[in-house]
Amino acid sequence: MDNIYRICSELHSRIKAAGVVDPSRSALTILLTDYLEGNPYYKTKYSDHNLVRARTQMQIVKEIELHENEFDDYIMSINKSTAAR
Repeated sequence: MDNIYRICSELHSRIKAAGVVDPSRSALTILLTDYLEGNPYYKTKYSDHNLVRARTQMQIVKEIELHENEFDDYIMSINKSTAAR
């Protein structure tokens, strides 16, 4: 039973860490799609505004992916410390 708890806890931690990346990827996709469709969804101040936003979001995603293992490790350490209480 402890083994199952450990596996579920680890899986849950990884899902929480992925939660940092997935919204950023979603935002990137939405911004790029909006740009390609002529900016019907997000208000823009100029024609390439959503393209600029998408490029910025791409940089954020790249930075998050560079540190993804650190996110995983940090969340795992939090789970271990709360499980020990």
